[in-house]
Amino acid sequence: MKKLFFILFIGSMIGLVGCGQTVTSPTTESGEGEDAAVNKEWVVEAEAEQKDKDIIVTIHITNQMEEAVTLDFTSGQKYEIVVVNEEGSEVYRFSNEMMFTMALTSESFEVGETKTYQETINAEGWSTGTYTVYVDVTAAAINGEETSGDEQFKAQTELTIE
Repeated sequence: MKKLFFILFIGSMIGLVGCGQTVTSPTTESGEGEDAAVNKEWVVEAEAEQKDKDIIVTIHITNQMEEAVTLDFTSGQKYEIVVVNEEGSEVYRFSNEMMFTMALTSESFEVGETKTYQETINAEGWSTGTYTVYVDVTAAAINGEETSGDEQFKAQTELTIE
């Protein structure tokens, strides 16, 4: 009976840990005004353009490692997008409008492979001006090894709404 309880307890803990979401603040390792974050293993690029009342955000993630790798995620959310206005106020957060599967997911990258993701943001009602778009890839592990703060995948870009 104790073994059954122990197995159920461990299984429940693994399930709870796997259901967490990573939410990060809009900071970046790339310098002011740059649209790509580069470290020795990954390149993350962000692009944003206005099309009518929508903002199209394109994210490119490139594996620069010398081996194929798998990024592990704690949910179906692969990235966070945060848009901040000129005053520094957050006007949009991707995860606030989305629902993600609450299961461990992964994405495999071959050597040198770039994967591209695109999201459309409804910007109706936004004021004219300059906005900063922050992108943060929410990978929790690389090949099963937990990522540290140094391995966060972040980028930012500027967008002017007319």
